[in-house]
Amino acid sequence: ESAAGGALGAARLGWLATGAAIETVCTQPAITQSYRPDAAEQPVLAPRYAKFQALYPALKALQ
Repeated sequence: ESAAGGALGAARLGWLATGAAIETVCTQPAITQSYRPDAAEQPVLAPRYAKFQALYPALKALQ
């Protein structure tokens, strides 16, 4: 569904404007993929996450 992007959203808004039930128009998409973290990777990723945490406040200042 994501390939349709904004066009799908606009179509759904139009459908809702005709009086269609939100439960019919805004159905939950199917889960096609999921992620399960691997605890064994934590020691490898911890330094990268610490770097991200240090840099993120600087990015917010640019907004």
